[in-house]
Amino acid sequence: MYEYGDIFLSGYAVLWTLFLILMLAVNIHLRQNAEERLTLAIAGINEGVWDWNRVTDKVFYSPRWKEIIGYRDEELPNKLEEWKKRIHPDDLERVLGVNDLMYTDLEAVHFEAEYRLLHKDGSYRWILGRGTCLRDKDGKPYRMVGAHADITERKLMEEELIMARDEALGASMAKSEFLANMSHEIRTPLNGMLGMLQLLEASRLTEEQNSYVRMAADSGRRLTGLLTDILELSRLEAGKLDKEERVFGLVEVREATLGLFSRDVRNKGLELEFMLDPALPGSLLGNESRLRQILFNLVGNAVKFTTEGGVRVSAHLLTSGGQTLRVLFSVEDDGPGIPDELLGRIFEPFVQGETSYVRNHQGAGLGLPIVKRLVRMMGGTLAVDNGGRGLSVCFALPFRRVEAVCPEREEGTCPCLTGLRILLAEDDPVSMLAVSRMLERAGHCIHTAVDGLRALERARAEDFDVVLMDVQMPVMDGMEATRRLRADEALAGRIRVPVIAMTAYAMEGDRERILAAGMTDYVPKPVNWKVLNAAIARCMHGSGKGRENGSTGA
Repeated sequence: MYEYGDIFLSGYAVLWTLFLILMLAVNIHLRQNAEERLTLAIAGINEGVWDWNRVTDKVFYSPRWKEIIGYRDEELPNKLEEWKKRIHPDDLERVLGVNDLMYTDLEAVHFEAEYRLLHKDGSYRWILGRGTCLRDKDGKPYRMVGAHADITERKLMEEELIMARDEALGASMAKSEFLANMSHEIRTPLNGMLGMLQLLEASRLTEEQNSYVRMAADSGRRLTGLLTDILELSRLEAGKLDKEERVFGLVEVREATLGLFSRDVRNKGLELEFMLDPALPGSLLGNESRLRQILFNLVGNAVKFTTEGGVRVSAHLLTSGGQTLRVLFSVEDDGPGIPDELLGRIFEPFVQGETSYVRNHQGAGLGLPIVKRLVRMMGGTLAVDNGGRGLSVCFALPFRRVEAVCPEREEGTCPCLTGLRILLAEDDPVSMLAVSRMLERAGHCIHTAVDGLRALERARAEDFDVVLMDVQMPVMDGMEATRRLRADEALAGRIRVPVIAMTAYAMEGDRERILAAGMTDYVPKPVNWKVLNAAIARCMHGSGKGRENGSTGA
């Protein structure tokens, strides 16, 4: 017979066994639930799941993983090699390198790679592979788990976007090249034409002949201005704006504006005023050349469309905080104003206030679009008021306050030198004749070359004070000739002769490329005598060569 204690212990053992069985059943149930949830989760997502035991080298691929590359579950064995052999050859080394990183970088836990896997139909599918790894106590990965997503559609869209971008860039480059070529082809004959007109204007003509020459020169300058506006608008539409800032005074800007339009307003019997707020500082730091361009466009438009009364320009201090301030400029005229239906569109390219064949004013409608883009790119604001008589255009621009400094001398006030020995390299015979005669009349001794190679040979054999070099020439272009000349000078230890580029190229970056080739200065075609004289004076400053003839380039 069992003792009471034995029965108690035996019963306790049974209860404990039943408890363990019950707990095991609960654990099995929980595990089954967990496995069911995992199975449902894997089936519910659109990604394939894989599991690689790196100790046993056993691999599991979910049905969706196989489906992504075109296989049914039973068609593809769960072997690592089935994955490796389907990786695109161009991606294989990179993808395996990501896996190897888990061994070499003990801190790495997660990994990700985009690559191509071979589909059953022979095509490749783009895969986004992501995963994580489990490490043992020594830090070595013993298990890696992850998911694969089919991103083929996204990659195709990206490729289409890249192709569209490349096509757009190609079209933009073609446009820029076309504009550069057109600029050169138009400016070259313009240079010859305007140069000859300048020579003719300085000769002994009757008053009637002089009036014809002036009208022809005005027409040529108008064509030059139109070409410049077209190129400028193209640059601004591409978001390109020179960032050159300098210290300047608004008084000088005012005088330049009044001086530029003095003849026009006098001929039309108009009044032109430019009022400056006394609260404005004497010197500002900002993009003066662009400010002048904006004012010249607006004042030029106002003068052109005003037949009686006048044009009023003003500049007022709008806000000031520390070294930064905003200046409000206003240009008002007594002209006819703008029709209400066109008021919202006058800053669009080629839109004009006159739309019929009966036109009282010339122009292509590019001045105001250029103004709008310049103001915006300089961080300013623009407004138009058509309420009173005429039109009022206001714009506000930011500047920085600086200590007053002496203004730089204007180009037009540079001393006019004479007696220089100048080499002129130019392949266009009309341009060569026009520039040669202008320089000879100024008292210089001119020697010529019709291409870059001949210019280089003459510069090597003779001494010149200045070289005027066209950029585009046969046999050898001007930039290559200059580069070789600079190399010769450096090798021989000679002083560099000033080389001034005189070219019809006027697109964005041309000046920088020309100067990078070793040229000293740059004069765009059509050549303006004031600008050319100023460039020569800058290059010869301090050299002791040449002499002032008592006049200026004005």
